Amino acid sequence: KLLEKRKIEKRKIQKQHFQPLLRCSKSAFDEQDLLELNHGNIAVCFGRDYHQPGKNPQLCLAPPAIRMFDRILSVDPHGGAWGLGLLVAEKTLDPEAWYFNCHFKDDFCLPGTLVSEGAIQLLSFYLLYLGLQTRTNNATLQPLTNITQSGLNRGQILPVASKLTYRLEIFEIGLKPTPYAKG
Repeated sequence: KLLEKRKIEKRKIQKQHFQPLLRCSKSAFDEQDLLELNHGNIAVCFGRDYHQPGKNPQLCLAPPAIRMFDRILSVDPHGGAWGLGLLVAEKTLDPEAWYFNCHFKDDFCLPGTLVSEGAIQLLSFYLLYLGLQTRTNNATLQPLTNITQSGLNRGQILPVASKLTYRLEIFEIGLKPTPYAKG
């Protein structure tokens, strides 16, 4: 019922436009690309235009052990209901991995907080993809303060699941007071 209500609401949304500050010719990213971002090599992942020596040296993705996606299947900077971006990413799930054993005692499932963390990590990736880091120095990727987070999960993710798929739609992007996006 909630999904149907959201579909009806999305049909009423007026498309917006945001011009990425930098252009990346790629729309899919593999594990090696993500490892480059983990090491802070933004230009190796996205392209030469992203090279900004010394400007934001601490920007990087979470390391593989705690990153909640392995690959990004698609990035469309004009996609989604709002026209501000649509990303699809996946994580191959290992039934023996640490994340299934850190929920409540004897409740082996992927905690919703880690699913949420994956969405935040994917949104962080998108900020870099758009080049928003060019509008600030010594940037950090972090959630906006005093903003409630919500997500739609379709049930428990158990160790029998083979993969987790994220679909992130961006509904707001801004440059002031500092660059941000909401999805």
